[in-house]
Amino acid sequence: MSGELVTCIIPVRDGTRYLDAAITSALAQTHSSIEVVVIDDGSVDSSAEVARSFGESVRLVTHEHPRGAPAARAHGVAITHGDLVAFLDADDLWQPDRIERQLAHLRAHRLAVSFCEVGNFWEEGFEHEADRWHAAGRVRGSYLFIAALARRAVFARAPVPLHHPHMDSAAWILALREAGVPTGLLPEVLVHRRRHATNISRNAAAVYDDVFEILKARLDRRRTSAEEARQPA
Repeated sequence: MSGELVTCIIPVRDGTRYLDAAITSALAQTHSSIEVVVIDDGSVDSSAEVARSFGESVRLVTHEHPRGAPAARAHGVAITHGDLVAFLDADDLWQPDRIERQLAHLRAHRLAVSFCEVGNFWEEGFEHEADRWHAAGRVRGSYLFIAALARRAVFARAPVPLHHPHMDSAAWILALREAGVPTGLLPEVLVHRRRHATNISRNAAAVYDDVFEILKARLDRRRTSAEEARQPA
């Protein structure tokens, strides 16, 4: 069991500034059976060169044109074969024992997906935002793609959502729940999410649009199920 291969999928687009640190944190895991796959989603900077600098330790896959982070994650799942899958954004970092701790959590509770907690940290110059977040109690996240360690079979039941780039984690959580996938939360900060000027989540209007679309789709599915249940046998 200790040798289960974990696939780490890192989508990146123009992430030269942070990618080296992200890859290094994945390769530094105490769980030794890990493959790191970088999906370069149409970068025009030197992200690909950063990935190549790690040699055979990192597999690089390139998209000629940007498809978006959800599509990059889905592509990574499709072309790899690890027993388990974890995601790392190119500007974030893993604790060295992230995979080891979540594997133990999966096994102890017979889960298909283990979520950990995610701690935020801010680049220099964003102290004012950090103060606001801390005052509001927004110091951690949990049910996010970057917090998940999932058995590969999960993605046949709940594929990576492709149509909600700003709220893909929420869409996937709902899909897991509707598919009856056993999930659990390990209440430990094992992933560190970098907050900076180019975070995609800063696009508030797009986030709200995705939320409304996700909720509408869920209501439509429930309505259809209720109507089907009322049909005579």
